[in-house]
Amino acid sequence: RHALPGETVRAVVTEDGGKSFCRADAVEVIAASPDRVDAPCPHAGHGKCGGCDWQHAAASAQRRLKAEVVREQFRRLAGIDLDMDEVEALPGGLLGWRTRVSFAVVRHGTVGLHRHRSREVEPIPACPLGVAEVAEIEPLRPLQQPVRRERLVDVEQEVVPTLNQERRRPDRRELSERRP
Repeated sequence: RHALPGETVRAVVTEDGGKSFCRADAVEVIAASPDRVDAPCPHAGHGKCGGCDWQHAAASAQRRLKAEVVREQFRRLAGIDLDMDEVEALPGGLLGWRTRVSFAVVRHGTVGLHRHRSREVEPIPACPLGVAEVAEIEPLRPLQQPVRRERLVDVEQEVVPTLNQERRRPDRRELSERRP
């Protein structure tokens, strides 16, 4: 993650299955790609928000790389070779396009987004990828009870909050107190 084709980076292995596949995050760029740009969101990067995998790439590079992922999936899963150079550009640009944002609210009241492949929460004031109606966390501030996730969905310009109550397993002490 956070590296582009042709770059030389220093990376940290984040997941090693013990076989021929590892996951890693670039933590330092030694030789940058001409397609590299500064991420517009300060929460994008190693150990931060998990929803910003492409922000370090220029718009045209993002479209090419996403098309490559689509082509590879069609080839691998369906045996179909697609003729696609890049995916269609988003109307309005790279920010402000998501109509769903799943914010997490942790017990002590921190609101944010989950870090990549983690249950940890990156505290953020807003998500720049979301449309204005769902990008801000202000609607979540009054929440008093712990929740797992608050999802704001823009449905034809109407924001519809949905709330998933937190379910947790009782700890050993609670279980022992329940036993007769």
